[in-house]
Amino acid sequence: YNGDLAGVQSKLDYIQSLGFDTIYLNPIFMARSYHRYDTDQYLQVDPALGGDAAFSALETEMNRRGMKVILDGVFNHASSDSLYFDRYHRYASDGACESLSSVWRSWFHFNDDNVPCNSSDYPGWFGFDSLPTFDHTNPAVKDFFYRATNNVTQYWYSRGANGWRFDVADDGNFGHPWWNDY
Repeated sequence: YNGDLAGVQSKLDYIQSLGFDTIYLNPIFMARSYHRYDTDQYLQVDPALGGDAAFSALETEMNRRGMKVILDGVFNHASSDSLYFDRYHRYASDGACESLSSVWRSWFHFNDDNVPCNSSDYPGWFGFDSLPTFDHTNPAVKDFFYRATNNVTQYWYSRGANGWRFDVADDGNFGHPWWNDY
């Protein structure tokens, strides 16, 4: 409903008065939609929510109160407008949609080698061309989300996250090997 992290922080007294000690946040990562299930950048809090500083302030206050936060991990797909895919050429680097030599090209499923790509060149989650799906068999994707040093999971743990809720965790794109490895 267009709130921000400062708004959540301002309601911590009320939330605690109801007996809660943990808050689950919908996706907070940079995105162009209100719902943020179309991540543009996994290592930044969306400026519309107050950015990284607002998350840090919320975490500080929650820690002071003995409260925890669970983040929503949208690791099945990214935005077609993301740093990694860049269908609309917004970033200085080449996204997967823009170049066969992009460092992110192998991170996504493609139907062909067309660049720049269009909607028929890749599958989108649930048929949405705005949500290109990651190739979860690719070791680089696994490294990015959970295996390499300073991966997305550990990055947010180091900034105060206490747990994760995984969006579409039962989606066939993941499979048991992904979650067992994770």
